[in-house]
Amino acid sequence: MNIFITSFDSKEAASHLDDLRLNKMILETAQLLSSAYRHLFGNDELLYKDTHFNHPCSIWARKNMDNYSWVVQYFDDLTKEKCPLKFRPLIFKFHRLYFL
Repeated sequence: MNIFITSFDSKEAASHLDDLRLNKMILETAQLLSSAYRHLFGNDELLYKDTHFNHPCSIWARKNMDNYSWVVQYFDDLTKEKCPLKFRPLIFKFHRLYFL
């Protein structure tokens, strides 16, 4: 469970990833967001189950709203990097984060 922050700009950070890491980061970021969302806003049955709750990246993502918002934007930028606009709703629905 990692976040590859190669830039403070989430769009630039997403663009630095190769295809293998891009696919993996979309899933891992969705899991991070699910855990952080549950901690910050309460339980929701649509979310992924908590994973790696005490991992430094998980702790950082849920530490405050600024960090959480950056990860949400990073997730959005990862999906934009991976998929054209017409397929993005499928990615969000697949990763159970379409409610964000």
